[in-house]
Amino acid sequence: MPWLPALTLLAAANAILLVAIAVAPIARRLGLRTWKMRHARIVARVRRQLDRPDGGSRVETFLHGADEAAVLEVLGAIGRAPAQYSAALEPVARLVSESAPRVRVSASWACLEILEARPDTQEVLRRDPSPDVRALVVHAATLDRARPLSPTARQIVLGAMEDPDPVVRLAAVSGLARATTSTAHASTYADMASALVQRSSDPVPEIRVAAVRLIGCYGVGGDVALCRMLSGMDPLTSRALLASVSRRDQPPRPEVLTIATDSHADHRASAIRMLGTTSDPRARRALTLLLGDRDSRVRHESATAAASSARIGYPEPLDPVLVDRLLQRLAEETVQGIVAEVIDALAHSLDPRVPAAFLGRIPASGGSLRERLVESGALFAHLLQSAQRRAQEVGA
Repeated sequence: MPWLPALTLLAAANAILLVAIAVAPIARRLGLRTWKMRHARIVARVRRQLDRPDGGSRVETFLHGADEAAVLEVLGAIGRAPAQYSAALEPVARLVSESAPRVRVSASWACLEILEARPDTQEVLRRDPSPDVRALVVHAATLDRARPLSPTARQIVLGAMEDPDPVVRLAAVSGLARATTSTAHASTYADMASALVQRSSDPVPEIRVAAVRLIGCYGVGGDVALCRMLSGMDPLTSRALLASVSRRDQPPRPEVLTIATDSHADHRASAIRMLGTTSDPRARRALTLLLGDRDSRVRHESATAAASSARIGYPEPLDPVLVDRLLQRLAEETVQGIVAEVIDALAHSLDPRVPAAFLGRIPASGGSLRERLVESGALFAHLLQSAQRRAQEVGA
């Protein structure tokens, strides 16, 4: 019969299919068991290497040569039993700088678990001769942005802020900023305020700037304390502090207003600078008064603060009373540095009287000031058009 071979082939195919269906679960179990056995052997091998005098370097060589799955399995084993793998701290810390996101997260978790399992955490960090490793440990302790720093992580960061190597100190301040990006975590700064204030006078400029950015952003110590700090800062650090305070755009404290308007008060110049970190009407009223002060230094600080306040408040127009005083200073002021700051403030004011005032001042101005007036006039026109366009978009 011609159809008999075809029927035989169909029956054979059905038998093969049934066998495959029956064998597949067994094969999967065997494969899973083989994978688990392989990784169990890898973990056991790492554990044996740690018992050797050069175990740390051997483990590091293995972790950097193994595939990602094997590395993650080892890190998981370390995190689940950190007390058994305390000698792996250095190679695990180095993995925090790996490019693979899952490896970075797992390494930071395992590293922190090792440190939390050791009562001598700070001593472990101090003994490590490599500042890069100490910095990586700090990075691992502050990598998780989803939750506040644990007690051990805080201890690590505080200790690292006093480290003799600037690489580690910078890692501590940067890590604190990374781990506390949410205002819900701002309480972290409360018990670290004194350490941050100390770092604001660090000999390394990058560390000073990183510290004052945190201090200003979260108002560590209060505004009066910030005024005292500003008085002793170099220009680079003070600009960074004022910029971070201005991001809050909060009304000034009454004490700051009192200091700014008191001719005999200590830290008066710093208090006036603080008035420039907000667009608050009370601060601008104080600046209006101070722009008429007899002391040229007070007028200079007030003009600088008014320019900063105008930039912060843009695209809202500057208060007309403050603009009146700025226009008066533009016409009468003889100190070139003050005039330059007044021009900057008026360029951001959006007041329609500004272009004519700039044109009127040009004939009596020198070369550099004349150029500044022309450039600021062009900037005023651009900012006015941009503000009008924004208003139209909002209205639409």
